[in-house]
Amino acid sequence: MPILAETVTKLRGAMAQPLGMAEQLTLTESGERVPKYRLTQDLSYSLTEQGVSVNSRIDMGQYPEMIYGWCLLRIIHFIVALRAKHPGKRIFIAKYDYSDAYRRIAHSASAAVQSIIVVAEIAYIALRLTFGGSPNPPTWCAFSEMVTDLSNEIPLCNDWDPKTLRSPAQPITPTPIELPENEPISLAKPMAVHVPTNVTGRTDSFIDDLIRVFLDTPANREREPHAVPLAIHVTSRPHLGPNEPVTRRGLLSDPKLIAEGTPAEVQLVLGWSLNTRSLSILLPPDKFEAWSSDLHTIIRNGTASFDELDSTVGRLNHAGYAIPLSRHFLNRLRLRILVRRPKRQQITLSHDELEDLVLWTEFLNQARQGISLNCITVRTPSKLCWSDSCPFGLGGFLLSGRAWRIQIPPLSPIYVVDIANNVLEFLAMLVTIWLTILECDLEKCHQECILAMGDNTSAIGWLHKSGKLKPGSIYH
Repeated sequence: MPILAETVTKLRGAMAQPLGMAEQLTLTESGERVPKYRLTQDLSYSLTEQGVSVNSRIDMGQYPEMIYGWCLLRIIHFIVALRAKHPGKRIFIAKYDYSDAYRRIAHSASAAVQSIIVVAEIAYIALRLTFGGSPNPPTWCAFSEMVTDLSNEIPLCNDWDPKTLRSPAQPITPTPIELPENEPISLAKPMAVHVPTNVTGRTDSFIDDLIRVFLDTPANREREPHAVPLAIHVTSRPHLGPNEPVTRRGLLSDPKLIAEGTPAEVQLVLGWSLNTRSLSILLPPDKFEAWSSDLHTIIRNGTASFDELDSTVGRLNHAGYAIPLSRHFLNRLRLRILVRRPKRQQITLSHDELEDLVLWTEFLNQARQGISLNCITVRTPSKLCWSDSCPFGLGGFLLSGRAWRIQIPPLSPIYVVDIANNVLEFLAMLVTIWLTILECDLEKCHQECILAMGDNTSAIGWLHKSGKLKPGSIYH
């Protein structure tokens, strides 16, 4: 709602904040990814001192806990669980985007006057939720998670006939997009957690994105594509189409409904390409090319602005979802952005920090080639090995019965030296894992999950830092 800027000071509790611009990628009807720009309001901004911004004064404990942060992992575990129970059947993914999500929830009067921007002597009061307010995600999720639950309940109603009761936004049942029959179907590896598969379709949500995963059956083809659109329609204000008094968009984003609402074996989900046939997760080519190019530029120059480094760390942290152990190599870079600085301030990176970025180019390449979903789920170990050491030597053994040991000669400078024990523990674990991997190669095992047992936390930490456990490799 526009008002004169001079009026702002007359409003009780009025506060104005700066604006920002976030660049994102969105899909057209043809599936092409194009740039999208979104205004953000910095409700964490404080002109005078810390702790007086809008966000800093909000008691987040009064808002419901958000569960969307684990959405991708929950989806991956459900896909693998479905594949384990139905090894020869297709699995489809459909994604639905709630159009103009935040703009559909009204601010209270007290919140509206604290969400003001001023442009050219005109002040604009935000009557709807804005991007940048810390309570706005849980406010929206309290609704979107309810819609998610409803979409999971609708298919369980035996008297629901999707042919006669469906959302106007989805008038026609889409035909799923299938991969060629000659492409092999990858098998799921046993998981250490139980994921219910008594229902063959399930919805999960990430703020305004609702993702439906379901098994390919004749009944599911008819019912599953309509569950989410119907749940969105019945929980929102009915849309009158051309009879609306004020023109407004539909509840579902039409371009995205066409591009992503069609069930498919390969689907873009939360910035990743999921392939349910090969059970793999891939970094989309546009992200790979852009992120790799930016990394090479920083490595070549040896410097980066604070804003560039902050953005780079965020991107690489995103890549860490598919390669969890790789996040260790973000520690040094995170420390450089721990203290906020001007966005354009140049930061000179050390040799070790640049080496971390060089390693990340390899990680991104792995993510682009694809990583098995079996390497991301919580697995049941299929290979066990133990190792230990003492001041007199080191050794280990495998579950298969193979064992080894190395005795330290009495004339060795580390013989009976306690301070050398951590190093010996590290070497023992490394040799034992190496022998387990050789055993896997000999048995032609694939995607084995190795549980290496040891009692030295320093040795385990060094093993991760050494990079000997290659994140995303076929050995877990």
